[in-house]
Formats: sequence, structure tokens, C-alpha cells
Amino acid sequence: MNITGIFENEKGLTIYLQGAMDSVTAPEAEEKIMGLRKEYPEGEITLDAEKLHYVSSSGLRVFLKLCKQEKNVKMIHTSRD
Repeated sequence: MNITGIFENEKGLTIYLQGAMDSVTAPEAEEKIMGLRKEYPEGEITLDAEKLHYVSSSGLRVFLKLCKQEKNVKMIHTSRD
């Protein structure tokens, strides 16, 4: 699982997700995502899932937790599957 974030003043924080988010990688992914949010606390959050090829229920819990904590979260480039 590779996670990188870019902050742009007018767009907020974009977090790029790559690989698989499963029960093994979800705790680390959550830590990285929450760490990026602490580093860049302003603006909306965009999760770019273009290179994310698998999400388990553990990964979904990370996304749900983020959505409960933040008002403006969106996910882009999701797979049809």
C-alpha cells in the first residue's frame, strides 16, 4: 500500500491511494491518512483511487471513519467493481 498526499490551497488535500487496502495494510493506511490530515487540517479531502485495486472491509472501515470525522470527503477515480 502506497499513500501520498498533496495539499493545494484552492483544492484542499488530495490523497493518492495505490495497491491493496486489506486487513494487513489498513492500519498503516489509516495512520498515514490521519497523519496527512493533521499536517494539512484545512480544506476538503479528496481520495484518488485510480491505482487502488482492492479494498477489504477493513479498508472500508478506514474510509467510513474518515467520513465521520470530516465534513468534506470525496473519492474519485473509483473502479466500477
